[in-house]
Amino acid sequence: MAILNQLFYSLRFSSLVPQRLSSTMLRVVRSLYIAAVPSSRRGMRGGKSAKIARARSRFLFCGLANARSLVSNKHLFNYHITVTGLDLLAITETWLNEDIGDVILRDVCPAGYSAIHCPRASGRGGGIALLFRDSIRVNGLNVDFKPASFEYLPASLSVNGNTICLVVIYRSPSLSPSLFLTEFADLLELLLPTPSKLLIVGDFNIHVDTKSNLVCQKFLSFLESCDLLQHVSGPTHISGHTLDLVISRSVDSLVLNCDVFDPLSDHYAVHWLANASRPVRPKKTVSLRNLKAIDMDRFATDLLCLPLLTDETDDIARLLDLYNAGLTEVLDKHAPLQKRVFTIRPDNPWNNQEIASTRKEVRRLERRWKATSLTIDKEILHHALSKLRSLISSAKVNFLNSKITEQTGKKSLFKIVDSFLLMKPALRLPSHTDLPALLEKFGDFFLKKIHDIRTSLDVFGSTSVTEQPMTSRSFTKFAPVTSADVLSLITRCPTKSSPLDPIPTFLLKKVAEILVTPITKLVNLSLSLGVFPDDMKLAVVTPLLKKPNLNPDVLNNYRPVSNLSFLSKIIERVVVRQLHDYLETESESLFVPVQSAYRPFHSTETALLKVCNDLLVSADEKDVATVVAFLDQSAAFDLLTIRSLLLGFLLNLVFVAPR
Repeated sequence: MAILNQLFYSLRFSSLVPQRLSSTMLRVVRSLYIAAVPSSRRGMRGGKSAKIARARSRFLFCGLANARSLVSNKHLFNYHITVTGLDLLAITETWLNEDIGDVILRDVCPAGYSAIHCPRASGRGGGIALLFRDSIRVNGLNVDFKPASFEYLPASLSVNGNTICLVVIYRSPSLSPSLFLTEFADLLELLLPTPSKLLIVGDFNIHVDTKSNLVCQKFLSFLESCDLLQHVSGPTHISGHTLDLVISRSVDSLVLNCDVFDPLSDHYAVHWLANASRPVRPKKTVSLRNLKAIDMDRFATDLLCLPLLTDETDDIARLLDLYNAGLTEVLDKHAPLQKRVFTIRPDNPWNNQEIASTRKEVRRLERRWKATSLTIDKEILHHALSKLRSLISSAKVNFLNSKITEQTGKKSLFKIVDSFLLMKPALRLPSHTDLPALLEKFGDFFLKKIHDIRTSLDVFGSTSVTEQPMTSRSFTKFAPVTSADVLSLITRCPTKSSPLDPIPTFLLKKVAEILVTPITKLVNLSLSLGVFPDDMKLAVVTPLLKKPNLNPDVLNNYRPVSNLSFLSKIIERVVVRQLHDYLETESESLFVPVQSAYRPFHSTETALLKVCNDLLVSADEKDVATVVAFLDQSAAFDLLTIRSLLLGFLLNLVFVAPR
């Protein structure tokens, strides 16, 4: 047949054959099942699947699934989101509690996704989660309604100027249907007046396909009276009933192309398109340097020619300027700064051909079972689905095992564990149109927070420092350090860099023998003059959400994380070492005996052992009551000032001013 097709097309466009065929010839051609005109690429784009694929690129692609334990099926759901490219997935029956919920959801979410959830109340079953792309702004809604017959998770979605009120519902089949209908009506009374588009999805455990069922009739009649549409038409459970529903207002025209998809548990996934512009895939602008291409010999030669190594100035500010400007100039010469824009896409590195072929086989068996409705085909489908789950889980485990085996050091091992097992949520900021204004807002908030705490504690108004007895030893000045001391300190410091550093820390360590002399001079000038340059007091502050499920528009939900320059940390470590040597000697210790923080060979473990030992000793004594008081001071370090710390404590307790 292929040869006949090729021959026909050759003759069809030949100059020896008339371009218009007779009716007799056309009948012969059609009887041989040969197309009169070869299909064009445009004609191949007109199928239903192609139209749906094009629609997915324009509209919000959403999904609904019943997990029946997200702990057991976390790899399958991660794979499902990655393969289908869903923008949003509502999950019922997660079986997650407050203790492990956030950890499991971070494992389920691919890169570029976040999640919120409502943990199950108690016992078996229940639990609702919502997974979404980071480009969709999702905030939890405060609805003053606590039903007894179902669980629900209300959320507000904001995407490209569209606002959708989404409610995910799960009703246990063991609870009263009549009570559910009453409480569901009460919930709708609160939701229907909202001006935004309304979307209600979930596992209702009502057989809406059984029209003779009295509960089904009441439920559908109530939806019709509220001008609501139910869009799922096929069975969503392996028993053949439609339990998972997608409901919207008819005037919103919100739901498009609602279809039943793959089985993920004993329920099928439901996919639909929401009539809202699909969010653009998040992009990340990265400033980078090709540091691996640096010729270290030429780099070291250029460093030796810097004025930093020849200038004899004793001005610490000028010396610091020479350090920053000179190193930045050399780095720009050998590895100029480049900017690249990357599109963040979910990654599935453990995917393989066997998983893809097994998934195709599951789809084929699903279609056959729906066509035959035979029990044997249903059992074959369940066996193939179990095989797919096992393949995905084992592929991920084998991939991580191979990555862990390849690592040779603790640092690289922790990096692998941190990147794959402890997925950190992406940086989320409050809604804003002007970034500089948002930065000012953050700065004013954190300053006001410290001021309010100080005012409430009345630190300066009522607190007085009691004069403490002096020690016989004195600390009159900091001792100068040698180049060998500084070189040893640089080598042992963690290889962490700050955007304020002129060159990365790992590169500084490679040329430390060249730069150790000016760095030592900087340290000694700071110690002898008692001056810490203003440039070293600067820090890059990153606001991080305290918990991933908190509202990002509330500034009180953020904590500031400061990143100082490497050179400032070197001076800090020198000062700490000399202060510790003064406070802790072989003959006398000026530390508080119960202090466990900021002391070598002390930690939270020693503090816990001390408390436990005191409790046990107290319990052995008769007629002695034990009271333990714990104090967790908010922003404790920010409450300390130079005046209260140095003048109030150190000068009176451990320092003797020089005479």
